Amino acid sequence: MTEEKFDPADTNKDGKIDAMEQALDTLLKSQTTNKNTKSTDSGSGSSVSITPKESAYSQLDQLLVKLLGRRATVKEKSSYLSGLNKLERAYATRSSSSSSTLSRSTGGSTGSSSSSSTSYAFNSNDYLLDYAQTLAGNSIKAGKPLGGEAGATYNALLNYASSMGLNKADVLANTIKITKGDTDLIKIQDSMRKRAVVLYGSFADDMKSDPSLTLKDIAQDYVNTMSSMLDVPGATIQLDDPTIQKALTATDASGKPRKLSVNEFSNILRDDHRFQFSSTAHKEAIDLASSFATGMGFGG
Repeated sequence: MTEEKFDPADTNKDGKIDAMEQALDTLLKSQTTNKNTKSTDSGSGSSVSITPKESAYSQLDQLLVKLLGRRATVKEKSSYLSGLNKLERAYATRSSSSSSTLSRSTGGSTGSSSSSSTSYAFNSNDYLLDYAQTLAGNSIKAGKPLGGEAGATYNALLNYASSMGLNKADVLANTIKITKGDTDLIKIQDSMRKRAVVLYGSFADDMKSDPSLTLKDIAQDYVNTMSSMLDVPGATIQLDDPTIQKALTATDASGKPRKLSVNEFSNILRDDHRFQFSSTAHKEAIDLASSFATGMGFGG
């Protein structure tokens, strides 16, 4: 029988779930190899727990309603159930038994014992989160923002990641976990803050002493200086800007994090190719020419 696969066109034309299907196929092939090498004991058996169709559909619907404001399509449900059940079968608990004779020196009695089992763990909740993340990611790429509480959470995490100079790659995954009730916004933001403390060691004490202080607050002097010296609008300068990162991740000769003074950062900016075209460079050139002329007796 031909397996029915998810058609991205049902949700958006640009979305793709091919990567998920390929990852699933790879995982199943790997699991098949493991079964061939680990399930050769005599008396082996398996215990398989398969999620019923109605339950799987309900779980997917509930999460998508919160994330996207809609229920899952027929093909989304079919693809989800198929992948879920395949993994449940692949990761079934398998047991094997073997017999051994035990002799006792006292009384000369003998006996036998047998027990051995191997479990291949599978978390259906993780699969649901991964599947929903793919659909939500497709929606965002298609210009359809997340709705309701999920949308507010997504934007809050995006803004916080930006303010702490962090990569935004896991924002969507964390949004889904919060929406599903596996964690909350405060815990995720606390985790993000701890990551920032490690990444930007020069300012670790500042961020630890004031929980409300963000890296964006700390970097404001650098941003203002860069804006002024390079004629770049301050609002367009983000913490992941390579030039700003030079200030935030500066180290000493031994490689330890150190705070860069504004004057030191100014010298870095003077080496930037944009500086020669800036109003600051123009003014400094005029001032230098005027000073030279005065020294030569041409000044008034």
